[in-house]
Amino acid sequence: MIDPTTTRPSRRAVLAGGAAAILGSALAAPGTALAQAEFRMWDFTLIDPDHQLVSTAEWRGKALFVHFFGSWCPPCRREIPALAKAVQAMAGRDDVRFVFLNALEPAAKTTRWLDEIDAKIPLYDSLNRSREEQRMLRLDGTRVHNFRDLHVSIYPTTWVVDRAGMVRRVIAKEQNAWEKWAPTFLEEALKAPYTPAAMAKPEELEWLYGTWRGMLDDIPQEVRIVRGTDGVPQWGMGRPGEIRGMRPVKSATKDEVLLAASFNSGNSTRLLARPGKPITGAYLFDRKRGLVTPSFEKIGGV
Repeated sequence: MIDPTTTRPSRRAVLAGGAAAILGSALAAPGTALAQAEFRMWDFTLIDPDHQLVSTAEWRGKALFVHFFGSWCPPCRREIPALAKAVQAMAGRDDVRFVFLNALEPAAKTTRWLDEIDAKIPLYDSLNRSREEQRMLRLDGTRVHNFRDLHVSIYPTTWVVDRAGMVRRVIAKEQNAWEKWAPTFLEEALKAPYTPAAMAKPEELEWLYGTWRGMLDDIPQEVRIVRGTDGVPQWGMGRPGEIRGMRPVKSATKDEVLLAASFNSGNSTRLLARPGKPITGAYLFDRKRGLVTPSFEKIGGV
């Protein structure tokens, strides 16, 4: 295991907000229950292997294996072959998802190393660039500027997340038997209680419908949201007066509506709407133009 802020392995325990990162020899065998590690995972916007924006909130109902690692980290490098076997063993399962996140280096560098060793794992770009430029993008468009704010300070670190978004295990230690333990932990997470969030009733979404205006790449843009004939809200985005094509929102509860879509030329967006607040999130242009985080204020009802 590696603590990037020192030249020696760390043996400190980092405890915050009820979450425990178990460091050094404090972690027992991988099968040991880490009850103190239970906390709700933050919802993030990531760039998936197909260069589209995705939100971890869209994976509710699935068990997640979230792994923070880097090609610069010897323990990380040693355990990747076993992790690749675990990914292959659970290929085709719709109820689980492996999420590998680049840490303290750009995703392109991590990808090159994975290609060199022919490790077939799903790498999601966390937007990290270096130790000095640690960052992740929350679903609402705000940024995390240091992985330590997520209680991740040792590499590799793994979160096993249940279907409700609760982190059930934190493993901050190299494991060379992941082909055994990853499926075991994910099956365990699938057994945790889970009740899907209820779809909002039409009267609970009156705050949503109408026109929202903001800027995107220094160009005025509007988001328009209307009632769908099947009860699912429809939304579209474009320059004022030029919105073409409406599509259903990804999910809608009375407290939160997630808009999701992919556009041509590799553009994609993830926007989050909450009562009484601007619509915020992220828009990914093509690879050359990069990522922006727009905000839209409501200017009128339907």
